[in-house]
Order: sequence, then C-alpha cells, then structure tokens
Amino acid sequence: MAETAQTEERVVIRCSNRDCHLNQYMTASGLCRKCRKPLIDAKPAPEKYLIHESLKPLPEHILNSTDIMDKFNLIVARNIRRERECAGLSQRDLSKLVRCPRSYISKIERARGGTTSFMAMRISLALDLEVGSILPYKEEIAELIEQAEVGVKA
Repeated sequence: MAETAQTEERVVIRCSNRDCHLNQYMTASGLCRKCRKPLIDAKPAPEKYLIHESLKPLPEHILNSTDIMDKFNLIVARNIRRERECAGLSQRDLSKLVRCPRSYISKIERARGGTTSFMAMRISLALDLEVGSILPYKEEIAELIEQAEVGVKA
C-alpha cells in the first residue's frame, strides 16, 4: 500500500492511504507516521521525491548567509500572503484557522518573524495547499545561491 525508493542508506516510503500520501523513511513499526496505517505492499516512490546524486553540499559561507535567509523568508512571506488573499481570507480569518495570534500572521507576511516548518505546514493545511506551494521554487533558490556566490567573490 506504500510506494518506496532506495536512497543511500534508508528507504523512502510514500503512504498510499488516500487521505495521507506522506513521504517518510520506513518506520520500525511499519506504520505511517501521520495516519498510523500499515505501510504494506511497497512500490517505488515517484522520482521527484528522491535526492539527486549530483547535488553537492552547499559551502559554509552560503549556509550561514543571513542575506539568503532574509530573501528566502521574503519569498515565503509573499507566497503566504498571495495564497491567503486568493482564498479570500483576512489575516484574522487565517489566524483563527491556524490558531495563532493575528499579529503573528502579520509578522510572517512581512517577513519579520521566521516561519517554522511546523507553522508553514499549519498555514498550508488551513489554506488547503501543499506545503511546497508556499516555499520558493528550485529556480528561485538557485538564483539566491548564485547571488550569494557572486557577492562573496566580489
């Protein structure tokens, strides 16, 4: 009932429960971490969820760049605001769905408060979206990294 793919050391499983579809590492219990249903009848996971072998770790100066994080947070903030407005919700409406103060939603949308992965998940669930839809695209991230590399060389 689950799709699998082999990485270097661990098996990536995609739950086949129609309400779940969580991508995860194989658990010791054999149960999905989200829906707690058994992960049986494993099949290969879609290629898009595998980490490409040609990807290399980012240099330390780029990983520690606050400029990249600020730009990344601005993109996330823009995407959250756009999706909230497309859903026809006010910040107050979204804050009620997410169960957090309206001021926190405002800080997130102005990129003044860091968006945790848990909060991004809660917001995307409230807006009935995939979490990836509020994160930057690969091209945007590549551009941020390229700008950081150029900035260091200059």
